[in-house]
Amino acid sequence: MANRIQKGYRSHMEQNSPDMDKMWEKIQQHIDSQPQKPVQTVQENQPEPEMKRRRIGFVKYAAAAACLVAVVIVRSVVSEIVVMRIIDRRRYVSFVVVTYVTKMLD
Repeated sequence: MANRIQKGYRSHMEQNSPDMDKMWEKIQQHIDSQPQKPVQTVQENQPEPEMKRRRIGFVKYAAAAACLVAVVIVRSVVSEIVVMRIIDRRRYVSFVVVTYVTKMLD
């Protein structure tokens, strides 16, 4: 079974595959027929890369500062929530103690 499939595949590929030599010749002719574009020279005194580096440096520092501010804000909010929960628990405990003591005295 496998041999039949393999022979069928090979015969199909031999009949339907394009001639690669002709194809490469067409590609080479197409490449040769295209006009060559002139190469642009780069000026030596361009300040743009230096400006890009400065912008990137500024962006890095701005991002670091934003992260630091976010961490400080989140930390303060979380600590405030924890403190409020502790205060609420103390109030609840003191309320329970006061009601228990008043019931005992009555």
